[in-house]
Amino acid sequence: MKLNKFSIIYCIITIALFLTSCEKESTVHIVPDSVDKLDYHGLNVRMPDSYNSEILTYELSDLQSIFNSNRENSLKKSSSEFFITFDELDDLALSVINKYPNTDSLSQTDINLIKEFFIDIDDLTIFENIDLIEDFFESLMRYDYVDTLSKYTPLQLKSSKYLGYDVSRAEFWALVWHPKLVNSTRKATEKANELTTQYFPNQSAWQTKADAFRHAMWNALIAKYVGAQKNSIDKCVKWAKKFTDKHEEGGEKPDDWTDEEFKFD
Repeated sequence: MKLNKFSIIYCIITIALFLTSCEKESTVHIVPDSVDKLDYHGLNVRMPDSYNSEILTYELSDLQSIFNSNRENSLKKSSSEFFITFDELDDLALSVINKYPNTDSLSQTDINLIKEFFIDIDDLTIFENIDLIEDFFESLMRYDYVDTLSKYTPLQLKSSKYLGYDVSRAEFWALVWHPKLVNSTRKATEKANELTTQYFPNQSAWQTKADAFRHAMWNALIAKYVGAQKNSIDKCVKWAKKFTDKHEEGGEKPDDWTDEEFKFD
């Protein structure tokens, strides 16, 4: 049979449409009937293997209990003696964060990973519910982070010194609740110290202009650096205030200071 040019064009279009439909069908994520579905604020999700859905409702006190229990069960030092550097905190946070999608800057890889947890979700629904999706993954991150920290042997075991540059217990738990902000907060801390040394090379670090400069710069840099993980100036400023408030809350009075001196500081 002889085909005219219109018949040929029709055949080509038909074949192209068939191949396209096959390609789309092959990328559809089919969820087995045996997979347990969890309703997460209207979205169907699956929890990772061996993870309880209660993790999604954990508060800070729940995470603290898990941390203390794990350390007691592993016969390590008690939580009151647990000391960890900012660098160690940062390294462990990154090891946890990298297992999850980056909801602050979605790539196709991140979208694909989201679809492994959120059942039958399409791209548009992801973008429309990105804050909700971020909350879901942050709950998993916090649990992972606490579990990792509780089983970690720090490089050194000692009490954190007052006004030292490694984290106090109050700062530690603030960072545990926001593992994605550990890296930017650490970088802001290091930069504030670097600039203070640069502009006030011959001054004491406490109760001087250098001290005032360092704290002011610290707040500004935290707000700036966490901008990569926050989508509003207000959220950046709130985190800077929260963390630096925790710094003051976690301060320990030096042995040679009076109560009045400590209160003034």
